[in-house]
Amino acid sequence: MYGTEYVQNFIDKTEKLVAKIVHRSEDLINLRGFVLDSASDFEVRIKNLLKIAWQKLNDPEKAIIDSKMKKQINSICARDNKKATRAFEASCIFTSVYNDKNFYTNNDWLAVLDHILKIFRKNDCFSYLDFPNNFNQEYTNKIAKYRNALGHRVAKDKFIQIKSNDVAIDERLHKQMRANIHHMEQLVRILEKFVTENLNK
Repeated sequence: MYGTEYVQNFIDKTEKLVAKIVHRSEDLINLRGFVLDSASDFEVRIKNLLKIAWQKLNDPEKAIIDSKMKKQINSICARDNKKATRAFEASCIFTSVYNDKNFYTNNDWLAVLDHILKIFRKNDCFSYLDFPNNFNQEYTNKIAKYRNALGHRVAKDKFIQIKSNDVAIDERLHKQMRANIHHMEQLVRILEKFVTENLNK
């Protein structure tokens, strides 16, 4: 049998080794990979659930979303006039823009999702108490602003900039991003479950 001192020494060395491994993994490269991978996953899933939600709107509700999207398109016409013209000429703006992979940004689609959720709330069919009223803003605050900041840094950087503030790339940021991603995963799952199972139209 090993003595108490030997066991304690083994535990101390093991804890130091684990701490060293964790510290090495908590650099910008790993954090950026983790955040960008999660953000990409969320954005694909959000766009997929938008298509399902669209199909469950009635014609007047679809007209409301088309009207909101017209306003969005007017604000981004300078970005691509040809695509805007094509969208305006389409019989259904939502379908035209949805099928164009590069027309809307993820932020544009999140704004559309907020408009659709507003319709569902008005119809009293979406009433999750803890769900944010502005999902677009929630996604921006929890995921997008960090994804964008991490995407514009090099491996040796020790800080990212969030709203002109320096944020250290350290254990605290890693923990915060894991919590943010977990939070967003729960919200996206609520939306997926709602539009695929609970929404009867």
